[in-house]
Amino acid sequence: MTRLLARALGALSLVLGLTVPLSAAEPIAFDVVAENALPGSPQWQIEHRQFTKKTLAYASSESVRAGESFDLAVACRAPSFTVEALRIGYYDNVGARAVWQSEPRKCRTQPNAVVDPSTHLATANWHRSISIDTTDWPEGAYVLKVVAADRSATYVDLVVRSESVYDRVVFISSTLTSQAYNNWGGANAYRGSKGFSTRARMLSYDRPQLWGLGSGKFLTYEAPVIRRAEANGIPIAVLTDVDISRDPSLLAGARSIVFGGHAEYWTQSLRNAVTDARDRGTNLLFFGANTSYWRVRLEQPRTMTVYKSRSADPSPKPTIRFRDVGQSDSELTAVTYNCFPAKGSFTISDPTSWVFDGTGVRKGQTFNGIIATEIDKLVVRSSRVHVLANSPATCGRRKTHSMMVLRSEPSGVFTFASGTMGWVSKAMRGSSGKETLQFVNQVTDNLLLRAAARDDAAA
Repeated sequence: MTRLLARALGALSLVLGLTVPLSAAEPIAFDVVAENALPGSPQWQIEHRQFTKKTLAYASSESVRAGESFDLAVACRAPSFTVEALRIGYYDNVGARAVWQSEPRKCRTQPNAVVDPSTHLATANWHRSISIDTTDWPEGAYVLKVVAADRSATYVDLVVRSESVYDRVVFISSTLTSQAYNNWGGANAYRGSKGFSTRARMLSYDRPQLWGLGSGKFLTYEAPVIRRAEANGIPIAVLTDVDISRDPSLLAGARSIVFGGHAEYWTQSLRNAVTDARDRGTNLLFFGANTSYWRVRLEQPRTMTVYKSRSADPSPKPTIRFRDVGQSDSELTAVTYNCFPAKGSFTISDPTSWVFDGTGVRKGQTFNGIIATEIDKLVVRSSRVHVLANSPATCGRRKTHSMMVLRSEPSGVFTFASGTMGWVSKAMRGSSGKETLQFVNQVTDNLLLRAAARDDAAA
């Protein structure tokens, strides 16, 4: 009914000459099949030995619309550097396509971090090195590959936003979580020079990223899911968590919302927007664990605040755990954060579910290399929650379980949770063996295709 109403409003707006949000209009066509038929760029990946911190960079925005420009600040010691814009996709399993490359630019040294001693906020305040125009770049998720003449290199992640999410699968990139773990400048949201007490209470986007070869969590926890979607011809719309936090209406009309393997830090507005979308008839898919755990604020300019303490935070809406303000994990994802570091064997509970179609699995069958890092488990039992896998696991010496679940929502859609961060970061990246890779790819395909289908039947 919601989608039919949106279509009716869109048609009425044309008759009356009204302006309506893009998200409420008919979907704008993006030919993902034609895009992925283009040749990929086999040499797109940076080698780990190239990421020496001799070359670092950050962008002036985490996302842009096609045709908008953004600035890149680069610090490098070699005579020059180049920038290559790589769109992440399937591309016959190559994984990325170069859509633009710069001419060589002169390297320069940049100022040291400016650190606020009270919050341990570290800001780069670097000089702009290059302004980049995204005209003719197709929508999607990107990494900018910055390579200096001495071959030292870094990535910078960027999203070219989709013009419309109406009736589409939306992938939300978790940039807030990447920032929480970034310790450039001496501290992150977990620890500083003297441990937890000197952790950063505020974290700036205006600084280079030291995780993921400069990409933060993106290449490890998100890119594999995006590639599987495009391999199946699904024209996903990509947005960042910051985009939604600033404008929750961007999710209006979305068919499904997908998160990758690590989406731990959320603003309240993001949580509200995703919950509201589900209640209006949008499927939710969480391919990770420990989701929406810490509540954060976005401050200007480009700063995330997370005190992790009610008494220390000066705001009446403190940046603490969502569960501590009456918003449980399970209300959103159907499961609850369990523990870290987890080990175990992924164990099938119900092989008859459509989620396992095409896998040939049997009850009790196990797979290695899926249960890893952090895991979730089912705490709130309900007839609407269907346990797909119940996997024995250990966290240190403690015995526990990781649970993959599917929940039928009152709005007629479904919520899926993998129950483990290892689903993407280990298994989908191929580090857990061929058998596991084939299994997780088939299950992921089943979920993404159902998320894109017009038949929204749940479990």
